[in-house]
Amino acid sequence: MGSSDRPIYLWVESFGEGPRDVLLEVIEFDDRFSWEYGNPPVWYALRGDQRYRLDGDDAHHVHVCNKGWRWETKSTARFPEPPFLLTDDADLLPAYEGAVGLRPTEQAQGELLGKLVEGSGRFITPLSGTGWLGILIVTRDEPASDRGHLIAFSSTGAIPESACEGVIRPDIEEPFGTIVLLKRGPV
Repeated sequence: MGSSDRPIYLWVESFGEGPRDVLLEVIEFDDRFSWEYGNPPVWYALRGDQRYRLDGDDAHHVHVCNKGWRWETKSTARFPEPPFLLTDDADLLPAYEGAVGLRPTEQAQGELLGKLVEGSGRFITPLSGTGWLGILIVTRDEPASDRGHLIAFSSTGAIPESACEGVIRPDIEEPFGTIVLLKRGPV
């Protein structure tokens, strides 16, 4: 694991051009300070039901003057096509991918609607519940703002229904609300 003994979880949205290397456009699941990340000896990239083992130097955390901290790679050849989860957690498995019903807190609902109506038309956020974590994506294409698409991971490969209440946004340590799995079964 990373240098702080907490797993690193990064949602890689795309590859971009960096000043030296290829930039990993990521959403971090953590609120730790950027300099607390270390480079683990092994990475795992999870996309769909596929799991890729990567060397620790396949992705590195660097500081670029006037840009801040970012994640880069020398080559994208060993990575799956984005989007995917990049982690040093060897026990993590795909747990669920599909539609979810949303019962967000008032604050989360306000931000969600703001992104859909006034912003980019897309709301994407990391979520975590008891024993799982995932990425929630809600777009203007959803039939209503009370539904979204969840891509989730856990050490058991499943999300129990009881773990869908009290969901939080780990990147900002704020409550999100409740999600309802609209299909049964894992990925």
